[in-house]
Amino acid sequence: MLETLLAPVDLYCERTDASLWSEPVNLLTNLVFLVVGLAGVAMARRNDAGLFAEVLAWWIVVIGIGSAAFHMFANRATVVADVLPIATLVLAMTIFALRRMFGFSWPITLLLFFGFYAAAGLLTWSVPNWLREATNGSTGYLAAFVGLPLFGGVLAARGHPAGRYFLAAFAVFCLALVFRSIDEDVCASLPLGTHFLWHLFNGTMLGILIVAIARHG
Repeated sequence: MLETLLAPVDLYCERTDASLWSEPVNLLTNLVFLVVGLAGVAMARRNDAGLFAEVLAWWIVVIGIGSAAFHMFANRATVVADVLPIATLVLAMTIFALRRMFGFSWPITLLLFFGFYAAAGLLTWSVPNWLREATNGSTGYLAAFVGLPLFGGVLAARGHPAGRYFLAAFAVFCLALVFRSIDEDVCASLPLGTHFLWHLFNGTMLGILIVAIARHG
């Protein structure tokens, strides 16, 4: 069991062996999550946005730590440290938006939450294998890809100031997904790969969202 968890994995172009420092750029660019998260904590406190908003900002810091652990050790155990904080932050931000931005009651929030993720899960499951492989597994982010413009569009239509932040975050997220998807494809011509740009643009996207949360949540 332990040997399985510690088995090395090689998912990104920059990594050339199983050593700790085989992905220095992918590792160091996780600093963007630490900076964004800590800035979000300060902003949430300054705007008296509440404990929920502050926890979301700290969650971004945890994403940076988990991703850094994965790009340093790159084994099956640290894959969980990389993926779990991202997935749970998406879920938590969805609840925050439904409760604090849309103003829904808890029963309606939970109904919409489970309904949306049931639909998103079905959509993700139905993606053909060739598309999943062609995008380097980026189809796993379909829920966020659908949710950002959906929530942003509805909020904007309702005149909520957070709407434009969600739509701007979606535009940046599209760029982030492109760079995550093409990492292996450009490896021959660009040995560094493009995954580090996924970190930078994804961090920027989370920064836009945490500003919306701190100011308008």
